[in-house]
This record gives sequence, structure tokens and C-alpha cells, in this order.
Amino acid sequence: MTARTFRIRGDEIEVAARRDGDHLTLNMPDGEQHVWHVRRVGAAEFAARTASDDQRTHTVHAVRDRTNWWVHLDGRTHRFEAVLERGGGGVAPGGLTAPIPATVVETLVANGDDVDAEQVMLVLSAMKMQLEVRAPHAGTVADMHLADGDQVDGGQQLLTIVVAESDPPAAKEEQQ
Repeated sequence: MTARTFRIRGDEIEVAARRDGDHLTLNMPDGEQHVWHVRRVGAAEFAARTASDDQRTHTVHAVRDRTNWWVHLDGRTHRFEAVLERGGGGVAPGGLTAPIPATVVETLVANGDDVDAEQVMLVLSAMKMQLEVRAPHAGTVADMHLADGDQVDGGQQLLTIVVAESDPPAAKEEQQ
């Protein structure tokens, strides 16, 4: 899960999020977990309903700019301001970050995929440029929760590459 800090009415909270296909799991500071089914309505909006609560359907409209989310839920609008961490703070080991604010044009890998060094994993678009995000080393993709059309902030963690473990010497000898 990727954790982000948000400022809401002057208070800072940390929310951990994991996106898996059309499901979004949010772990809240109070220990509550919410699982939402998400469908995109427009480039920056989506509507969702709880996947775990069959008795209530919630329609959510969310709009995001670079640092703010405006979330309209059950007749109320809430503003969440992302607290941006500078200097690479908070990025997981092996984590790759967006160099500048951009839009995800194409996702070429998913969580659990093995990648080779220099393999293109994502294509971002910013200021009429296409930016290829390449794997710095071989490994396995983890903590990627992006979809085509998502907007990312400069410095935002995009994904993590877990280093591929080489075979121990004993195992190599047995294979020969």
C-alpha cells in the first residue's frame, strides 16, 4: 500500500491506498478499511460505491488538481490537500517517483510483473512531452496503483521495483 499524508481542516492524516484493477482499498488512521469499486466518469472524475457494503450505495465525485482533491460524498464536499514531501522523503526503497507533474498515458506493467533493467514500464505526458519511466534494475513491480489517465504530482511515488534475488551458489551448482 502507498501512504499519503493529507491536510483536512488544518489536521494532517495519513491514508494508505492500494488500487487493484477497479477496486480501491483505503486504510484510514482510525483503523477502518474501505473498499470501493471505481469507474472513471471523465478524465479527472470518478464515481464509486462501496464494494463491501451491499446495503448502501455511495456515489462519489472526485476532482483532483496538483495538490488538492475535492471529494463530493453523500451531499457534502470535502477538500483534501496532499502534503508533498520534498527531497525524496517517504519514498520506499526501490521506489520510482514522477520527475514532474504529469498524466499517465500508458501503463505497460502491473503489480507482480517481472521487469528487466531499462524496460519501459510507464509512459507519462507533461508539457507536450512523452516521458518513458524505465526500470533502473531487474526485479518485480510492487506498489503500483496507477491507471491510464491518472495525474501524478512531481515527486509522487509511481511504483516500487523489488530487486530480483539471484540464485544462491549452492542452487546454481545443483542446476549444472
